[in-house]
Amino acid sequence: MLALMPVVLAQSKTLRDEVREKGYAKHGFSEELPRSAPHTLDRLIKESSLIICGEVVNEVPRLTQDDSMVMTDYAIKITGILKDPLQLMNVGDRIVVSKFGGNILLEGKPVEWATPGFPAIPWHISSIFFVAHANTPNQYWENTFVLANIGVWRFDAGKLQCETRQKKEAGYTASLCGKPEEEVLKQLQQRITAQRSTNQ
Repeated sequence: MLALMPVVLAQSKTLRDEVREKGYAKHGFSEELPRSAPHTLDRLIKESSLIICGEVVNEVPRLTQDDSMVMTDYAIKITGILKDPLQLMNVGDRIVVSKFGGNILLEGKPVEWATPGFPAIPWHISSIFFVAHANTPNQYWENTFVLANIGVWRFDAGKLQCETRQKKEAGYTASLCGKPEEEVLKQLQQRITAQRSTNQ
C-alpha cells in the first residue's frame, strides 16, 4: 500500500528537547507525491485496503514514540462501505486513521507540525476515505490516508470538492470535480466492481 512518508525539515533534537530549550517547537514537511504514486483512479482504488464513506467525529494529536514529530489520529464514523475485501467493517463502526501533522502542548509548551499540503480534516462533513493499512507495525499509524490529501474526498453542498491542484488536474478526480455525491459514488462503485471482476 502506498502511503506518503515525511520529508522532514531540518531537526537535530527531539521535540521534547526542543521545547525544554526554546519554550516551543515548530516544524513541518512537504508532501510531494513520489514518482511511483498512482496517477489514475484505478490505481488509487487498487492501493487502498479500505474505501469508506463517512465523517470525522473526533481527532487526537499525539507525539510519535521517538518524540520526533506530531501525528493526528482521526476517528471516522462509517456511513457506507465501498471496498472492504476482508469484510472487517460495518456501517456504524468507527475506525481510526492517522495523518502527519498537528498541534499539541508538550510539557505545557506549544508544538506545531505543519502540513500545508494536507491541512486538518473538518469534522462532520460527508467524505470518501481511501485508507491504507500498515503491512508491518510502526510508530506512525495502523491506518493512514492513501497519498495524503488525495485519499480524502470531501463533499460540500452535495458536490465533490477538488480544493488542490492535484485533485483538479490529475486522473484521480479530474472528471468528478463538482459532480453530485450520488453520481460520484455510482461511478466509483462501478470502477471498484470492475476492478474486482478483473482480479478474479
